[in-house]
Amino acid sequence: MTNILKVKAGAFLCVATFVLSVFSATGSLIDKRTITLGTDANNVGTATIDVETIEFSSPNLIIKYGTKEEEIINSAPLNPMLTNDKDLDSKIEKIITKITTNDMSNYEKLRALHNYLVQNYHYGSSSRGTRVIYKSGYDAKMVRRAKGILATGQGSCTEFAALFMVAARHIGFDCYSIQGTYAGGDHTWNIIIIDGKEYIFDSEVDYRNSNDGRSATSYKNFCRKSNPKIHAFNKQKNINSFKEFATF
Repeated sequence: MTNILKVKAGAFLCVATFVLSVFSATGSLIDKRTITLGTDANNVGTATIDVETIEFSSPNLIIKYGTKEEEIINSAPLNPMLTNDKDLDSKIEKIITKITTNDMSNYEKLRALHNYLVQNYHYGSSSRGTRVIYKSGYDAKMVRRAKGILATGQGSCTEFAALFMVAARHIGFDCYSIQGTYAGGDHTWNIIIIDGKEYIFDSEVDYRNSNDGRSATSYKNFCRKSNPKIHAFNKQKNINSFKEFATF
């Protein structure tokens, strides 16, 4: 007997791409494919549509699905990295321990970090010093900015990006802070490089998208391939300036 699985999208406000995996009862992967739900990339209108019909011969199926972003992030090899500022590393470790568990996937950990920044910090300005002498001024700036937002609970986009970078690297992601403009104004955001490709993460803009952290967390700027509103001044220079928190 053939089972037919129909996947439907209900009232999607934008196009969403999912990875659908179908397993047998014994855990063997039967099929895996990418499907797209929704019809309008400009968030105009909604739709409920049949997007995929998949036929299998076994009645014992386990269906798992996740976003394309989830598959990308979960594929990232992790290389945990400390800043060599013991005070900062200790605080970051406490945060990571608080918001993640050992059984979480890479995607779940990074999403928890994004959510933590959006919900726990506010826009402002702050910076703190570090007694550690770094070989790179870029590295020293990331440490100072991250310590500043942790100490005061507030920061500009620069502090949000610094804390995200330091914490993401603590988990093991190849993360950088990038300077440029957003909608014409000065701005700083993050990129994570996975398999040679860059993905945009912007917790500060999603903080604003979430009513300054008072509403449900927005993930609109979580793992984006591109964003027409942002323009980097010299992205490669930012990337090359990072020296893995090396000290003298």
